[in-house]
Amino acid sequence: MAPLQEHACSLTESQKGKDLMRFVSGTYSKGVYALLEQQMPTEEEVLWRGFHQQQQHKLRIVLMLSPLISQAGAQMFFKGEHIHVGCAAHVLNIMVQAGLQVIPNAVGRVRDIIKVVTSTPSRLQTFNSIIQALGLKGKSGLVLDVPHRWNATYDMLNEALKYKAALNRFAAEQYQDVPSEQDWQKAESLHEFLEQFSEATKAFSTDRHPTAHLFLKMLMAVRDVLLDETWNTNELLNELAEAMYTKFQKYWAAPSMVLLIAAVLDPSMKADFVRFFYLTVENAEAEAKMRELRQYLKKYYL
Repeated sequence: MAPLQEHACSLTESQKGKDLMRFVSGTYSKGVYALLEQQMPTEEEVLWRGFHQQQQHKLRIVLMLSPLISQAGAQMFFKGEHIHVGCAAHVLNIMVQAGLQVIPNAVGRVRDIIKVVTSTPSRLQTFNSIIQALGLKGKSGLVLDVPHRWNATYDMLNEALKYKAALNRFAAEQYQDVPSEQDWQKAESLHEFLEQFSEATKAFSTDRHPTAHLFLKMLMAVRDVLLDETWNTNELLNELAEAMYTKFQKYWAAPSMVLLIAAVLDPSMKADFVRFFYLTVENAEAEAKMRELRQYLKKYYL
C-alpha cells in the first residue's frame, strides 16, 4: 500500500475531517504535506477555476486528498458546498489578459522603443541625458510589461506617457521608429481604461484587512466599466471591453454565496445592496435568489 493510502487508512473519520480542514486553511501538517508532494502526479494538470496561480501546486494535493474530501464532506457546513471561493484578483487578471490578447499590437511601437532604451546601460544613459535636457526626473530604468501580468502593461504605459517627449526624441536620435501621435493616443486610451481595473486589483489584493464584504461592490463597479457605452466610440477599447465581459460572465455571473452573505453582514450594504445587485444583473430571478440567500443566512447563523 502506498504511504499516502496507509496514512489515510490510519485516520479515524473525525481525524480525516480535522486534517482536511487544516489543509484547506493552509496549515496542513508539514509531514503529510511533504508526503503528498512525494506522491504528486506528474501527468495530470489540475486546474481549479479562480484559484491563484501561486497555489496551483496545492491543487495537485487536492487530487490526492479526494478520498478524504468525500468522507469528511459531511462534517463541513453544507457538505463543503461553499468552501471554494475563487481568488478575485486572479479572476480579474484572467479577464484583463483576455482583453489584451485581442489587441496585442495596440501599443507595439511604444513597447518597442522602451525595449531599446532598457536593452543596454549605454542606451539608458543616453535616455537619461535627454531626460535631463528636458528638465525631467532621471530614471534608473523603465517598466517593460510581461505577458502574465496585465498590470505591468498599465505600469509601462503610466511611465511611458510621463516620458513621451523623451522617448520620441530618443527614438529619433537613435534612428528607431518614432511612435506616431495615433500610437500615443492608443496608449493614453488604454492607460485610462486599465487604470480603473488597477484600483480594483489593489482592493482585492490587500491582506491587512478583510475584503470579502467588498467583493460585490467591486464586482458591480467592474461590470459598470465594461458595459459603459463610452467604449463604443473607440474601436480598440470596444474590442477590449467585449472580450473582458465574456470572461466576466463566465466567472462572476453567479457570485459565491459566502460573498453575498459577507455583503449582507456589512452595515453599509446589508440585504438591500444584494437585492439591488440581483435586480440589476438577474431581474427575472431576483426574489427567488433573495429567498435562497435568506435560507442560508438562517442555516448559518440561527
